[in-house]
Amino acid sequence: MSEIIRFVRYLYNGEEHWGISKALYIQEISGDPCNGYRATDIQHSYAEQSEKHDEHLEFLPPCQPGQMIIVGWNYKDHTPGAAGKGPEIPLFYPLSPRSIIGHGHKVIYPVGLSRVEHEAELVVIIGKRAKNVKAADANEYILGYSCGNDVSARDIQNHPEYANLPRAKTVDTFSPIGPFLVTGIDDPSGLAIEARVNGEVRQSAKISDMFFSVPELIESITQYMTLEPWDVIFTGTPQGPSAVHPGDTMVVQIEKVGALINQVV
Repeated sequence: MSEIIRFVRYLYNGEEHWGISKALYIQEISGDPCNGYRATDIQHSYAEQSEKHDEHLEFLPPCQPGQMIIVGWNYKDHTPGAAGKGPEIPLFYPLSPRSIIGHGHKVIYPVGLSRVEHEAELVVIIGKRAKNVKAADANEYILGYSCGNDVSARDIQNHPEYANLPRAKTVDTFSPIGPFLVTGIDDPSGLAIEARVNGEVRQSAKISDMFFSVPELIESITQYMTLEPWDVIFTGTPQGPSAVHPGDTMVVQIEKVGALINQVV
């Protein structure tokens, strides 16, 4: 069994750093988890269990991807067709990574939208160039995992005349990821995933409820697209996406991966 390490990318007094999250502090490192690193003697006070951190520390997204891939309809209880009947092949599409924000950052509800919903998702972060990867070899290309919230503008996505799925999701601040990049999870399929809004559970499932596993998604995507280090894949959301409004606090929590918290403003 591999050792689970929670890497965190952050600003401290305005300077960008990488670190490793411990129970009560962040251990700063030099380098990064993709290209090699070593621990330093610098620590930042951090109470992970209470989901609070030093006021001088700001979480950043755990990567800066060149590409962001979104997978749709990948859970057995959340499909557009008959219950439990999913697509024959994975449905995925690229979106601009400029919509990505980090843990603790604000999700901005644009003027003119009337229905915005959360979507809790497991995020895969790629560790090396991947093209025509077989599912059996996919783990060799995965750097780690994170929590993601694929916030979606449903009035655009479902509009009877100008429905546009990419436009509904590539909205500034609509792709929170974090707080950690977690390595050492050999198989995420048994992990629990949950979304809460203002403390109320809205989504709850197991990653094993996916139609297509993470290795199967990587095989399908890399048949058509080359993935590079730091690229991310949002792997789909289970049943239960619901409306959020300014003032709401959204939490996406995945077992062993962490809890991503963002407020809507």
